[in-house]
Amino acid sequence: MVVKSLCTVSYQIHLHFLQIVEIDKLQGTSMNISTTDGALKTKYIYAESSHLSSSNGNIELGNIHGNVTIRTDAGAVTVDSSDGSLTVSTQQGDLDVYISQLGIVNLLTQEGSITLKVPKALRAELQLSGAIVEVSPEIQLKDIGNSTQQDHQIIHAFLNGTEEGSHLIKAHAVRGMLNIKSQSWIESLKLKSLR
Repeated sequence: MVVKSLCTVSYQIHLHFLQIVEIDKLQGTSMNISTTDGALKTKYIYAESSHLSSSNGNIELGNIHGNVTIRTDAGAVTVDSSDGSLTVSTQQGDLDVYISQLGIVNLLTQEGSITLKVPKALRAELQLSGAIVEVSPEIQLKDIGNSTQQDHQIIHAFLNGTEEGSHLIKAHAVRGMLNIKSQSWIESLKLKSLR
């Protein structure tokens, strides 16, 4: 069974489902939505704070705004565009995240890989680690610190130069690969339309 809503779910919300959840838009001050066994999908989130979780299923989000926390035990997480602070953790899934506007970002996967996409002009402090860390050639890093600990690659650097009060992006793939690359907002829309 699939729970579907094409309308806006608004105000202060606390929902728990057992199946797949698809909601067009979430809007309000505080959102707490979880599913026990199934995917969780929404196109838009406009909220001061949102907590989304799935015990066993993928989480697929479109444009998200505000402070968002996402957790899944066994599933992948996709975020088409994040504008605000974002915390994502999964045990066994991959993370695919586009950061359009920056708050504090913290990404963690124990068994999967991370694809982190950022605009070319974004300024941020980066703390990246993974079994393998790949930085695409178009990414401009400054003050790069690169080390290896127990077959784990660690990179600390600044994206597009150092700046006082730069926001922090942490991304940690414990047993997988981490890839950071640039992507424009227009490119993110094109990719989304192909799904």
